[in-house]
Amino acid sequence: SATTGLSVLGSGATLSKVTIDAAGMLGLHARYADNLVITGMDAYGNNREKFNIAPVSGGAKIGHTRGVTVTDSRFRNNVGPGFWQELSTYDSRYARNDFTSNAGDGLYLEIAAKAVVADNLFIDNAMNGIKVNNTSQVKIWNNTFVGGGRPVNLVQDTRRNTNPKDQAVDTRIPWPDPAMPWQPSDITVSNNVTSRPDTTANCLLQPSELRRTDEDHGEREPLPPQQRLASDLALGLVSGQRQPESARPHHPRCPGPHHGPGEAREGVRHQFRHRLRHGSARVLGRRLRDRPRTA
Repeated sequence: SATTGLSVLGSGATLSKVTIDAAGMLGLHARYADNLVITGMDAYGNNREKFNIAPVSGGAKIGHTRGVTVTDSRFRNNVGPGFWQELSTYDSRYARNDFTSNAGDGLYLEIAAKAVVADNLFIDNAMNGIKVNNTSQVKIWNNTFVGGGRPVNLVQDTRRNTNPKDQAVDTRIPWPDPAMPWQPSDITVSNNVTSRPDTTANCLLQPSELRRTDEDHGEREPLPPQQRLASDLALGLVSGQRQPESARPHHPRCPGPHHGPGEAREGVRHQFRHRLRHGSARVLGRRLRDRPRTA
């Protein structure tokens, strides 16, 4: 396809074991596709013509849709995001997917609400593993992040759902919609594992410090409410600056910059076995042990 490989413009669609390869701009497009189910999809090498990443490119992009389930799928080597949802998409679930080696974010949640991202694998995405931009009610649980940019990036910009004529508003829903504020609130990040992000990235981004220090007295006080972008962020991961290489634990089988995809997956398996044995994580052991390697 010169531009889009597949477009879904109606409700109740199920895409099962669909492969979208080397579309000119975008693999999958969906709009007003309520209750969309995607399972076993392989979207790779899309945006072959190398259009700009924004406003549209990559493996898949969905907007103005309520109810999205994406499972057991792969979004890989796309010139853009692996999967991008925006335009007031509501109630999405991503489970047991691989987002690997995309030129943008692995998964991009933008001006949307209510998403669960659980039990997924993010490897070597050039920008972020997951970017959450002006999206509320997000649960990021039990995922694995290897290489790439920031594992999790939480972003708030100036956009708010205050104009009923904004193109991102879903006009099928009565406005104002209190469930769609376009603000990053009610976000939980818990029980995930990260390994060796790019040297230019933070290990994990927490978008603002929740407390600040009084320079005169050394005391800490809460930030004003408008600055507490992640006040309910459950710190299952530790935010802060990357540690130097010498300070980080290392194992010869852990994924590093010179390992291929198969070796990276084996390194992830080792890390989980170690963490499960020592009680520091309780996630993905069976899935990562049993899944076949992919090139």
